[in-house]
Amino acid sequence: MRIPAEREFVIKKAVFKAIKKNESPAKLANSFGISKSTIYKYRRALRDQGFIKKNENGIYVAVENKFSIKKAIPQSGDLFSTTTKNHFAEPEYTKITDIPVRDDIEQRLQSKVQEMRKIKQEHDNEKGVFKKLLGKFKKKL
Repeated sequence: MRIPAEREFVIKKAVFKAIKKNESPAKLANSFGISKSTIYKYRRALRDQGFIKKNENGIYVAVENKFSIKKAIPQSGDLFSTTTKNHFAEPEYTKITDIPVRDDIEQRLQSKVQEMRKIKQEHDNEKGVFKKLLGKFKKKL
């Protein structure tokens, strides 16, 4: 039985949280109504993806998230960054209407895209020997 992607994500998050709390896979499997082997499969996937690792005692622990979207705390003092910000002048912005529009390039790109779509459509419509054979095979199934 295939588990939907949304449910897989929920299970992976629950496995990750259970590892942080040191909960057993059996308890987690019972709460989701799936087998322990499925929990182990997701735990293995999290390990392979680098979210968790085994420590020296053989217990899985969460790894620090290197790709967090939270702002990192600066390691050094903030003095340098605040002094340099004041010395730079504000950039001058130009209005969008002042920028010349290159319609000829845009039109050429559009025509190329249309040509590519036309060629692809012609290629898809072609009936070769292989496609005919494959079509007959599909009809029999």
